[in-house]
Amino acid sequence: MTSIQLAEQLFNAYRQHAPLPKDTFIQGIDVEQAYQIQHLVTALKVASGAKLAGYKISMTSAQTMALFDAKEPMYGQLTDQQFLKSGASLSLADDVNDALVELELAFMVKHPLLPTDSIEDICHKCLVAPALEIPDCRYQDWFANMSKEHLCADSAVGGYLCLGEAVSMSAQDIAKEVGQLTHNGHLLLTEPASVVLAHPAKAVQWLIHKLASHGLALEAGMVVSSGSFGMPVPLKTGEFIGRFNQAKEVQLWVK
Repeated sequence: MTSIQLAEQLFNAYRQHAPLPKDTFIQGIDVEQAYQIQHLVTALKVASGAKLAGYKISMTSAQTMALFDAKEPMYGQLTDQQFLKSGASLSLADDVNDALVELELAFMVKHPLLPTDSIEDICHKCLVAPALEIPDCRYQDWFANMSKEHLCADSAVGGYLCLGEAVSMSAQDIAKEVGQLTHNGHLLLTEPASVVLAHPAKAVQWLIHKLASHGLALEAGMVVSSGSFGMPVPLKTGEFIGRFNQAKEVQLWVK
């Protein structure tokens, strides 16, 4: 199978919500080749009417890097069709395959981000929103059972990104943030911002440099989901709420 053929299979699996067997993959490729496949899948989405609208960053903690034997984070491309507003609902039967939930801070880019930007520059150029990221995969039985190359080719298992209201925050404000994730009122996790690559804006800084190496950039209007506050939890029916001290909250209903 060629990279183009695998990209077509991943795109069809995305469009039809029909996950592939894990052996439907090109063996022996490296992460850079996996990124090339990811970009081909995004190109097919764009050709079908979607728009590249942002990025998600995965593996921003030592724990998740170790889980997939990774030495650095990983990004996935997100289209406008993958964004939800706080209060939206998802169907387990119709909208996802085998999804998880992650509590994150999302950076809403107001001005182009550059490789020379400090974390203070990044925060000045962005608004910050509470987010619930919904990782989902185009492969069966995926979580912790797949290689990082599988995950990368599949847009770092990009599913949906549910966003709350964006606010202006300094780098110092973000460093002090603590996030809580609840399901039907029950607390699932409480974690500080430092679990995301020591500071969420450092994750965005990593992304700027990684994109530059691929000839890409973060433009005004794009959104970046910067990495999970803690390990992901299974998506299940009910109400998920992510709360922060200053970034406020985001809500998602699951049917």
